[in-house]
Amino acid sequence: MQMRKCMMKLSRCCCACLTRFIQTTDDTRDSKAYQTLVRLFDGDNMTILKHLIYTKNDVQPLVDGTTRLRVSLEVLRKKTVLLLISDLDIAIEDIDFLNYIYKEYHARPENQFEMVWLPIVDIDPKSAASDMTHQQKFEELQSIMPWYTVHHPSILEPAVIRYIREEWRFSKSIIIVALDPQGRLASPNALHMIRIWGNLAFPFTKEREEALWREESWTLKLIIDGLDDGTMEEWVRRGSYICLFGGEDLEWIRKLTATAKEVAKIAGIMLGMVYVGKSKSKEGVQRTAATITSEKLSYCWNDPRFFWLFWARLESMLHSKVHLGNSIENDPLLSWIQTILNFDRSDEGWAVFCQGVGPDMVAAEGNIVLENIEEFDKWKDDANQKGFVNALRDHLIQKHLIRLFDEIHLDNLTMLKHLIYAEEDIQPLVDGTTKSRVGLEVLTKKTVLLLISDLDISFEDMVLLDHIYRESRARPENQFEIVWLPIVDIDPKSAAWDMTHQQIFETLQSIMPWYTVHHPSILEPAVIKYIREEWRFSKSIIIVALDPQGRLASPNAFHMIRIWGNLAFPFAKEREEALWREERWTLKLIIGGLDDGTIKEWVTQGSSICLFGSEDLEWIRKFTATAKQAAKTDGITLEMVYVGKSDSKERVQSIAAMITSEKLSYCWNDPTFFWLFWARLESILHSKAHHGITRNDPVIDEIRKIRTYDRTAQGWAILCQGAGMEMGTARSDIALLDGMGVFHAPI
Repeated sequence: MQMRKCMMKLSRCCCACLTRFIQTTDDTRDSKAYQTLVRLFDGDNMTILKHLIYTKNDVQPLVDGTTRLRVSLEVLRKKTVLLLISDLDIAIEDIDFLNYIYKEYHARPENQFEMVWLPIVDIDPKSAASDMTHQQKFEELQSIMPWYTVHHPSILEPAVIRYIREEWRFSKSIIIVALDPQGRLASPNALHMIRIWGNLAFPFTKEREEALWREESWTLKLIIDGLDDGTMEEWVRRGSYICLFGGEDLEWIRKLTATAKEVAKIAGIMLGMVYVGKSKSKEGVQRTAATITSEKLSYCWNDPRFFWLFWARLESMLHSKVHLGNSIENDPLLSWIQTILNFDRSDEGWAVFCQGVGPDMVAAEGNIVLENIEEFDKWKDDANQKGFVNALRDHLIQKHLIRLFDEIHLDNLTMLKHLIYAEEDIQPLVDGTTKSRVGLEVLTKKTVLLLISDLDISFEDMVLLDHIYRESRARPENQFEIVWLPIVDIDPKSAAWDMTHQQIFETLQSIMPWYTVHHPSILEPAVIKYIREEWRFSKSIIIVALDPQGRLASPNAFHMIRIWGNLAFPFAKEREEALWREERWTLKLIIGGLDDGTIKEWVTQGSSICLFGSEDLEWIRKFTATAKQAAKTDGITLEMVYVGKSDSKERVQSIAAMITSEKLSYCWNDPTFFWLFWARLESILHSKAHHGITRNDPVIDEIRKIRTYDRTAQGWAILCQGAGMEMGTARSDIALLDGMGVFHAPI
């Protein structure tokens, strides 16, 4: 028992010693501690290597992988040292890859680094359990390693093994711990950056890793780097498009390769196809590759290790990014990596298309990518204009949006990310109240109105929506938000998007109290095409309503909003139908909220009310005088309201001013009311037509009369008793409402 306590104490001391030795220094460390480290490390890495590998001087602990001779730790003095740590099940592919890297590296005398294999075994190498089988496995692996190895696993102290497991998190997977020439920890696992960049990763520090990532983007070069016998390099030189594809479904592979080749021929492009296999199926991939080669379906790597390394590099990219604190929420490149790895985990095939080593790339799974390629006729014109890859991406996004609207989602974020901004590296919205940037999460589980327009959105539309939006804020039960999506005819990323366009956008954005995209350029061309084709956006403003689950409530709720304002919530077809069931051809329907209280007071008093329109001032003078006299004769109270003309804003305002000054009738003080009156009538027709009602409807018949009269040079009038249902409409040359017995004299 006493002996055991001593051993445990010794083990803790060794671990503590290692913890003190394996540490990094920085410029902010105080001078006294720094000088202590200088003395402790004695200016090189020998102290720490002795504590890690072998503390005594009675044996030479290493074997030189080239000469097979025993050597001392002195061969590692003042060099960067990579500690290759694994068990005896290290993959032959890892050894082959590191062999290539090591030999290439040592052809460069300026690169002073060495590698040492430290085998960590689960059984005590000094015990009887470590039999000849284990010894033979160790010797076999040692014999194919050109770098240094410990001469036997037994020289590694239990405390060192414990330290490696606990501090460097070694379990089963291979790791490579990098120590700089002073013995400081450069990286707790440099394996991933070595797989990605090979010798360019030297000196294997976090700073070097970050610098290398800053130079990278998601391109063919990053994915394939080093995995080429010259074939793909030649394709790139010739300007070919390249398709990488994976999976094990031979029938799907046959269909994909045949279809892609045929489409490439029709499109007039060169296309090279490369099979990259599947990560977890070595034998299956080799069989599939053999069939692909024999049937000449596509190009395959001749070296089977390339399939393993392709997937190992992607896994290492994922590990490297996560180690640096990145996530798919803030790193588009990591999102791409995760996408390909997710494809591989499914049972389907998948494909990536790109043009050479350029940044344009598109990826999709199995039948989705096959279906979209088969539909080339639908996007071939786009391919001529935008290029094959961009056109395919746009078509994929459009089809994906259509599918998404048919699916059920827990909330609306899935749809909004695909419509507005798929990545999460930026906050895509601007809050109209605070003018600060925000993420899409502010819209979660709310009804969302997508305000879609060009940069010519009318002032009157803005006034109406501003009123509706601000009124809705006072009603907490109406949980909806508006987001402006500006659709412009020119590419906001191009030189054609000049300061004039930017200033117009910023001016509109500044006066909107709701959310807006922070810039038109974040909307994908495919989304814009979807909006134009599926939601029929052209020039006129539309408002697409999405419910809290992201389902399409209305492809254009603008008309019901014009008619009923916030009463239209939640903007669904069923709500619109319910509102129409309550409506008749009344003053209330025509006027809605276009009143400062005057007309409401007239209705309360039981007055008869006449709405009239014209641009002929002489006719207006005669008509108002005649109507007032007729009302006086019949002993009724008559109030008159001038509503202008639909297509003559300036002229109407001029006439309204004359009518007011001559006290001919009442006129709206707010000039936007004239525009809104006619816009409401238009929206009533649109809303009715949306529900399939185009004829044999009193409301439609009366509005069409008014619109017909409005197009002529003549005046017209409507007479009603308060807000009641009895209304009549007539032109200037007809006895006004004679059938109702109100006016008897022709006008």
